[in-house]
Amino acid sequence: MPPQQGEARPESTSTAPRRSAILLASLLATLLLVGSIWDLDISKALFDEGSGFGAALAGFGESPAWLALVVAGVLLVVARRRDHRPIGVLQVVAGAALVSLGVTAASLMPARYLDLNPAILVAIGLATCAAAGWFAVWAAKGADRAAAVRVALLLFAVVLAEMILVNVVKVVWDRPRMRFLAEHGPVAFQSWFVVGNDAREALIAAGTDGEEFKSFPSGHTANAATLMLLTLVAQLRATMRRHAAALLWVGAAWGLLVGLSRVVAGAHFVSDITIGFTITFALVLVAVRATRRSAIEEPSIPERIAA
Repeated sequence: MPPQQGEARPESTSTAPRRSAILLASLLATLLLVGSIWDLDISKALFDEGSGFGAALAGFGESPAWLALVVAGVLLVVARRRDHRPIGVLQVVAGAALVSLGVTAASLMPARYLDLNPAILVAIGLATCAAAGWFAVWAAKGADRAAAVRVALLLFAVVLAEMILVNVVKVVWDRPRMRFLAEHGPVAFQSWFVVGNDAREALIAAGTDGEEFKSFPSGHTANAATLMLLTLVAQLRATMRRHAAALLWVGAAWGLLVGLSRVVAGAHFVSDITIGFTITFALVLVAVRATRRSAIEEPSIPERIAA
């Protein structure tokens, strides 16, 4: 039941994240407006094909998505049902699968963008995954098992949903990338609100890589913005809930930084990174709202014991 008048509202319903979310939404709306008007001009000014900044974040910018899978998997294992063996075994199997998927992606994906010793990239991936696993164990300590499982499932759902949405839109839009324009001239520029590209098939037949028509929206930015899921994990501990707004901004800052790097690298325009970020942002808000509503409607463990 919702708290009655005069009762203290649970910490997880603090209005601070809501204010931060409104401010962040306003920032995204402003970026989209700017991109709608000056997309080509800004992207041309920032484009630096040889930028080390662009290359580094191309390799590691997506890491929050892979680490979210690791956290989700560890939470499923730690919060497994011990009173119902089949469900507990299923949680362990599902958790192990998510951890394996996250570790594999975090260890191997950077090699697609960085010309470094693969062993170094794997070592970095394993180290960050180990840190994410430790964080998940710490976050789940003392938390309600049902809440931990719910957070784990929502982590997986958000990552899966943003990847599907981004890639579906990419296929429908067929927007040329900024680096493609650098070779073929601004005549090939296509605004973000234009759906489809009549010249795509002919250009691909002439030898253009199909990847050059996957500019809108930015998948790297959408994956990077999953770091905002820290706000979701924060619902498991009171000490983290108090910093929910700060965690939201930490995740947002990383997402926007990676987005900037994608514009610098010539892979995307301002509007591409804005929509990519917005897709993940909207999904994170839905997930956080779901956990908060459950925290309000479901009685706490002491309340259930008292009843």
